[in-house]
Amino acid sequence: MDFSSQKIMGFKLSIVPRIKLGIDLFDKLMIDGLPSNSLVIFSGEAGIAKSSIFHCMTSKLLQNKYACIYMCVDEHPISVYENMILYSPKIKKYLKKNQLLLIDLFSYKLNIQNNNDELQNSIISFYPTGWQNLFNMLIQSLNNLMIKYKKAIVMIDSLTELLYKMDPNSILDLIKVIRLEICKRRYIPVFASSHFGIKSFEEFEQVIEYHVDGIIDFRYDPLAMQYGSLIKQLRIRKLRGCKHDKRWHSFDILNNDLVEIQVENLTQKVGSLNINI
Repeated sequence: MDFSSQKIMGFKLSIVPRIKLGIDLFDKLMIDGLPSNSLVIFSGEAGIAKSSIFHCMTSKLLQNKYACIYMCVDEHPISVYENMILYSPKIKKYLKKNQLLLIDLFSYKLNIQNNNDELQNSIISFYPTGWQNLFNMLIQSLNNLMIKYKKAIVMIDSLTELLYKMDPNSILDLIKVIRLEICKRRYIPVFASSHFGIKSFEEFEQVIEYHVDGIIDFRYDPLAMQYGSLIKQLRIRKLRGCKHDKRWHSFDILNNDLVEIQVENLTQKVGSLNINI
């Protein structure tokens, strides 16, 4: 059967394109490449570098001619911009080309004014009165970007903070429609961060993990913690449609990339583990 010509409920069935993220460790662990119709959650405790990894990924994909919508929920866009600059000075160029768009969902209740001329035309401030309005704004922004750029990604940092602004059922509806209309219909990957460990959101976390295509877990190496060291680790717990490595891997962020590190004979190397990761 020629699936490229078949349609079911308005969907054109075709082979899903796969992409490389430009991050060495991810591209190594995602053996077949990431299906471009994926919604992937980065799950881990606060402060374990999820946002920093988002900044690295955004920089890498912008270099590969992707347009990016970055939804700033945890931090003000100026802070996100300044952090991105640490990983890639070229971020200024992408902002001037309108290849990178920052959506401000952080400061609408704080009445913070944007006085940064460099960002004036690259920030959309939005008051989330409902998930439908937020989704419509996201779709309109994507449509505008896709006029000039053929490829795009969406970063949501973070879902947990968004829960403080909207109720869980609304966030779940938003995730469902983003996955359908952006990932499945348009083959645009969406990445969202989630902070675990907040008791009031534990049930929501379990529900949302059922609905997404991929989950990447982050933790500190439990054995190293016994010796007073914090070594970051990640694993791909779930990734639909992609053969992937499910083991825990220790990593560091170096030169705008994730680099796997080897920690062997831990009990014999306690002194060498006091490194800044």
